[in-house]
Amino acid sequence: MDTIDLATFDETSTHDLDPSVWTANLDALRTDQPDLARELEETTLPAHWRPVTALDGFPTYRVEPPGQSPLWLAGTAAPRTRATALLRKEQLSGNNPALPTIAAGAELRLLLELLSHQQAIFVFEQDLTQLAAVLRTTDLADAIEAGRCILVPPKSEPVFLTELLERYPGLLPPATIVALPLPDTKRLEQLRAICEPVARKTNETRNHRLAALRPPASTEASKPVSQPRLAVLALGPSPTSHQLSLVLTGAADELGWNTCSRSASGPRNVHALPHYEALADFAAELTICIDHPPRALPLPSGKPVCQWHPRTRDIPDSLPDDNTIHLAATPQVADALRTVGVPAERLLDFYWAYTESAPPLAGGGLEPVPPNSVVIVADLPDASASACRIEQPTHKQLWAKLHQTAAKVWETPEILQPTAFLRNVERASGINLGERSLSERMVRIIEHVLIPAVVLETISQRLQRESFEVWTVGRGWDRCSTDTLRPLAENLDYPRAHTAETPVPIAAAIFAGLLDPLSPALFHAAALDWPLLIHSPGRTPLTPKLGGILHPGQHYEPFAGFKELQTALAAIRSDPTPFQRRRERLREHLRTHHTYARRLTALVEQLGFKWPGVGS
Repeated sequence: MDTIDLATFDETSTHDLDPSVWTANLDALRTDQPDLARELEETTLPAHWRPVTALDGFPTYRVEPPGQSPLWLAGTAAPRTRATALLRKEQLSGNNPALPTIAAGAELRLLLELLSHQQAIFVFEQDLTQLAAVLRTTDLADAIEAGRCILVPPKSEPVFLTELLERYPGLLPPATIVALPLPDTKRLEQLRAICEPVARKTNETRNHRLAALRPPASTEASKPVSQPRLAVLALGPSPTSHQLSLVLTGAADELGWNTCSRSASGPRNVHALPHYEALADFAAELTICIDHPPRALPLPSGKPVCQWHPRTRDIPDSLPDDNTIHLAATPQVADALRTVGVPAERLLDFYWAYTESAPPLAGGGLEPVPPNSVVIVADLPDASASACRIEQPTHKQLWAKLHQTAAKVWETPEILQPTAFLRNVERASGINLGERSLSERMVRIIEHVLIPAVVLETISQRLQRESFEVWTVGRGWDRCSTDTLRPLAENLDYPRAHTAETPVPIAAAIFAGLLDPLSPALFHAAALDWPLLIHSPGRTPLTPKLGGILHPGQHYEPFAGFKELQTALAAIRSDPTPFQRRRERLREHLRTHHTYARRLTALVEQLGFKWPGVGS
């Protein structure tokens, strides 16, 4: 009988420290906490602390005092595994959490991945040696610099918290404590006794300052405006909205307008106080709120306030009956706003527009582009029964039949009518949902999940079978088992934030499976010099849905099914010159007519402003 040597479970391999990790962490810390950075730099690790690779691959330490049994740092040989198990039990929320110890760094690292970019993690580590050790193995520089990782000095915790929250009035105090196994109950109670009074006092002070704010006095309407004053606000959680605020502000700067740009773009900017105080001082002539309502902003009375709606899915069932002017990013968004009761006089078009991207991923036009390299631009929905919460056996059978049928008819006009499509499949399968609410829910899933998933899966599979090199821009593609799909980016709105190590030459960008064909990704693809191939289900004209911005044949190639897609790709393969001319024509068209500067001047003119340069 074979024997098991238990000693093998305690074997370790040395971890070679990367000195740049330690240097980068200290450099990031020096900006806001030079004293702590200096103390850490002067902290010497004991000679018997050996950097090793844990059993689960996480970098950590073995504490090996001479003549004593060795111990793992933070008491675990598998820091990442333990962190995953511990945090699975935690009810993570939008509050800023406090870690009572840095442990081996795994819990902190995992929390940074799980929490939003607007949340900060307060780390209360009393042992500078342990803190200095982890900062040598775990790269936290970006998180420290962005204010997402806050290392609380052990000698002055209450004073530090109070001063930090005064320095950053948009930073929320720690509101929950993640209970790790190492600190004892006494230490956890001590942390509560530190955090709760600081949070209470901070919130009282901020509420008092908010209550004292008064909207700025409105200027006379007849008084000429020497310099237009535009406020652009993105105070919601969406990173896309935060990026858009920068884009709009840049466009206003080009026009020579005076701007106040406020964005909840990181943990130091979440609380309303600094934004509201800045608005009260600015006295905007026009305010644009991106993807959030104006809600009691301290703005001059009688001045127009706009709410820009980027997506139909984010439009609530009802909107307040006030003087807010609603801006639609697409024709479909405009239709949705009309449906919820926005009157025509308070609804304006403010469509997505063109911005120049970073260096083109398409290689700048000098290098030859592989004719078989294409990118599919779309989020791939999860059309599994479990993801769609389809649980009853008969409903699962119907769902399987719907999926099978959709794969056969996705190229026909039949698929454009989800209600009729459901009825036909119910008839063919003999399974009837019966209840109206169930049928309505199934129709929504068919339209928003099943059809886009089937279209995208079919196109990608056929392209791969024809030996195309297929890249993807969008979420959900990691669920595909194939190894031949290559991710380029997860963000549909800003594909220039790609994950590829080098620029990727692309022969064509395929847009399919999108519920709303007008998207910022179209404009970014044009900036990246990608020829546009856009799915036109059932050969329905796309021009109205694209807001009249893009026209088939002139700016993009439409396709209703795979055969037409093949034809377009074959044309690009055989002679890319006409498509190169089309790309140049498209970029020039967008630069001339569809920039955010153009959108802003059109909006101001519609609102009746006589700002310099508008309407001239």
